[in-house]
Amino acid sequence: MSETAHPSTAAGGFNVLQVTDCHLFASPERQLRDMRTLDTLSAVLGQAADEAVPDAILATGDIAQEPHPETYATFLAAVRAHFDAPLLCVPGNHDSEPLLSSSLPVEPLTLANDEGASPGAEAPDGWRLVGIDTHIEGETGGRTGSAVRARLAQDISAADEHVLVAGHHAPLRIGTDWLDVHRIEDGDELLACLGTQGASGNSVRAYVFGHVHQAVDMERGSLRLLASPSTCFQFTPNSAGFGIDDKPPGYRWLSLHADGSLTTEVRWLRDKLPPTTQQSPGR
Repeated sequence: MSETAHPSTAAGGFNVLQVTDCHLFASPERQLRDMRTLDTLSAVLGQAADEAVPDAILATGDIAQEPHPETYATFLAAVRAHFDAPLLCVPGNHDSEPLLSSSLPVEPLTLANDEGASPGAEAPDGWRLVGIDTHIEGETGGRTGSAVRARLAQDISAADEHVLVAGHHAPLRIGTDWLDVHRIEDGDELLACLGTQGASGNSVRAYVFGHVHQAVDMERGSLRLLASPSTCFQFTPNSAGFGIDDKPPGYRWLSLHADGSLTTEVRWLRDKLPPTTQQSPGR
């Protein structure tokens, strides 16, 4: 069952907030790379709440560093402390898919104008947000598989709206060599699926993902490929080996328009975090 949301933006588009790679623990005091990851997530959500009201929120995986029911409850509480918008979550390689799907919303979302489709419109003017599971249990890299792609093809075909697909892993190389090894191993097949059209002439306009802990904005034909930075630490872009960047926690805003176009902006946390969540040099 899917949920329908209606626009809160004055311009009539849809605001979507993407957060990713939160790496939370069951205990809020736990740290990863000298960061208290619940603090960084809360700071990101607080700053985003000062900027706009989202019509939907996407959480694109690695919500948990320690998969536990309490971890996912902590994430949901952090989001609901700032927003009541519909939420769509997908699992990452650090998540437990059964725990995530039993604790958080995973069903597709429909973003529709209050009055429905525009009178006489020959093309869709709403949006359908669909999540896919790209994680492989016990592995860092990703895969979709024929069953996931078949369900996605059904979702695309059945949608009367423009489609945005969310997953955790990148479907192609992004130029960071050590991360590119862990991209979706059947990424070409996924990209082919994303290139199909629905019965209403709608198409997939974007695939948004996480995993790479950096901002990515690429195009493949008419398909936009977008990654958000992590709500905690970032990896060094375009590096051959593992490296931690000095950029702060971040997130992405997407504005989805009735004609199927989108605009997007990456935002970085402006305020310094408390000392316990500052990252040590060289880690």
